[in-house]
Amino acid sequence: MANNIGTVTINQALKTVQSGLTAQETALKTQTQMLFGADGTPNGKIPLSTDAVIDLKSGKKLSDILEYQKPYVDSDLYVDMGLPSGVLWAKASIDLTTQSGFQEVNGEVSPFKYECSFFSWGDTDGHNPSSTSAFDYNWGGVNDAEPWYDGQPYGSTPGNTLTGNIPPSMDAARASLGAPWRMPIMEDFTELFANIDYIDADGNVVTAETSIAKTAADKRVTVNGINGLYLRSKINGNRLFFPASGYGHGRSWGSRTGSGLFWSSTFNSARSARRLYFYSDGVNPQSDDGRYYGFSVRPVQ
Repeated sequence: MANNIGTVTINQALKTVQSGLTAQETALKTQTQMLFGADGTPNGKIPLSTDAVIDLKSGKKLSDILEYQKPYVDSDLYVDMGLPSGVLWAKASIDLTTQSGFQEVNGEVSPFKYECSFFSWGDTDGHNPSSTSAFDYNWGGVNDAEPWYDGQPYGSTPGNTLTGNIPPSMDAARASLGAPWRMPIMEDFTELFANIDYIDADGNVVTAETSIAKTAADKRVTVNGINGLYLRSKINGNRLFFPASGYGHGRSWGSRTGSGLFWSSTFNSARSARRLYFYSDGVNPQSDDGRYYGFSVRPVQ
């Protein structure tokens, strides 16, 4: 097959020896740049066409032997909800105290845990409270010049206004886990919640009788002893769980077991950013709050 292709075309397409890369590595590198850009910013899901690239050893088109939808990481860490965008959601929130970087139970990545790392918007360090101890960090104050403080240095400062989504250097998921992980943009939350049913531990759609607060608006249920939202894809039936991990503010941990608050990477105003918020009165995947609060981060890729 390869002999029927012009020699010049093949040589140009497979000049990987010079850079010390195989044809597969070169293709993946090219695709990563297409998906995320040189600075790591997500550019959308543009598949890499490899029909014209022939592997000289096997004589096959690379598109026949390799996957180019996106540079996947360990499939045990994410859930494919079959979303139109192709976005994959992490099974659990970031927990910097674990080897995997995600919430774990008995050494296995699991969403069924309240404890996780909390991040202010733009903060990539993260802080881990526990049920018996307070934060060792003040989440923003009038003398705080960090990006998560209201209005500084992004927002109201002339010539330094941030709009759109957070840059990769301030993305907690990218900093903690590396590419292709990133924080979800607001549209990711919107798409996810437009394509799910709220279910209980038995897989039944949540009703007023089965919700924690026994109201139609409340979609929280208890799964494996943890309160939160249990989502089932309307497209492929796969499931995600968001625990009601609460939030951090000052030196306290608020609303543990009651509310779930998850940052997006989307800027909202000089003082706030967009988030997912659920509590006793319902679910809002397009909410916003002050950037100094410590919320959970659920990565996507």
